[in-house]
This record gives sequence, structure tokens and C-alpha cells, in this order.
Amino acid sequence: MIYASETFPGALLEILAHTRIGKLPPSQAWIEITIPADVSLETIGTTAVRGWEKPESSAARRFGDRWFDEARSLILAVPSLAASGLARNLLINQSHPEFTRLAASRPHPVRWDARLFDGR
Repeated sequence: MIYASETFPGALLEILAHTRIGKLPPSQAWIEITIPADVSLETIGTTAVRGWEKPESSAARRFGDRWFDEARSLILAVPSLAASGLARNLLINQSHPEFTRLAASRPHPVRWDARLFDGR
């Protein structure tokens, strides 16, 4: 499964939320994934899974596992916990038959804003 964000800033926020090391990781890269408009995509909102906003939500995990196992769609768009549900993350099922229709750019280095590190 590929865990992605709809936006570059959203991806950066997810990196910070998931590394849990109190500092930025030393090297990061990003890619852009091109998603054709006609591939299967399922979207769930903040009310679709009770308790989705809890860290390590078992209900959200069960929902995602079932989605993956059933191969209901290539992509599942879910609320971002790191962004309080105001942005979305994309789960991409690499086992889905439509996966080969996606295209990815070459990796680019993440260039963090130096002001995040200067302690001011």
C-alpha cells in the first residue's frame, strides 16, 4: 500500500506527524503521482468511521483493511488526522488492477524551510 497526501504541504505535515523524533528526518524525497480521472476512487469523510480521529484507531484500521482486502477501488481518500480532517490522504492499493495506470515522477529532494531549524 502506498500512503500519500493530496498536497505537498500535507505530505510534509504527515512526515512530521509520523516520524515522532522531535526533529526533521535528515533526508526526504517526494514524487508526484499522476492519477487519471477515470480510475476508481473511494472517498470517506470524517463521519464515515466512528473514532477515525483517535491515534491508532482500530475502527479506521479495520475499515482500511477491509477496503484493501476487497480491492473495492484503486484509491481510498481519507481524512488526514495530522490536519484535523481538513485535508485528505490517499491510500493506493498496489495490488489493484488499475495500479499500472498511475504514473510517478522521479524523486525530488525535500527542501525544508531553514527557519524551522533556527530556534527562533
